[in-house]
Amino acid sequence: MSARIVISLPLPFDVWHVYGQYVKRFTDTFKAFPPGHDYEIAAMCNWGDPTDEVREWFYGLKTRFNNYPQNGCDLGGHQYLASFLNKDDLVLGMTSRCFFFRAGWLERMMQVYTDESGLIGCS
Repeated sequence: MSARIVISLPLPFDVWHVYGQYVKRFTDTFKAFPPGHDYEIAAMCNWGDPTDEVREWFYGLKTRFNNYPQNGCDLGGHQYLASFLNKDDLVLGMTSRCFFFRAGWLERMMQVYTDESGLIGCS
């Protein structure tokens, strides 16, 4: 697969007291279980901006923070991101509650993915 893989992760700052702990688990397990495939993370900042502490959670991960001030935090953010990428890029949409438990998880996903471009998701 030659497409660039962009992982879209919502950061719902309007309800951070609920979801912040899950985003922390995402970053901790992402580091503990490497994806095994090249990637970029598009952190979709919904209704707010990341604090220095949140930015530190993503340290070492290929991450770009993007403003998304609209409703539909998960799928809306993924679609919004896709509208700005190249047509050959693949958006892998995740929810704030996604986490990892085995190394090579993205490599495995790409082994079974058959289309050359698009929008896929996990939860």
